[in-house]
Amino acid sequence: MDSQNLIQKSQNINFPKIAIIYSCDFESLFTNIKLTHALKVICEYKTGKFKSTEISSVGIYEILKLKFENNKFC
Repeated sequence: MDSQNLIQKSQNINFPKIAIIYSCDFESLFTNIKLTHALKVICEYKTGKFKSTEISSVGIYEILKLKFENNKFC
């Protein structure tokens, strides 16, 4: 649920001394991503890896841009 819940549930658990525990909260994460940056990173990652005779990498960029710009959150 959240970090406080994790702390409460793990108080009586004995972890090994070498254990590393992580906690993170992903609420509203997508809405905090800068969409222009996300498009740039995705396209840079796909450059050279994307091979298709059906659609170009520019086409993928435009589809992602449309999707990102037209997502509606409730």
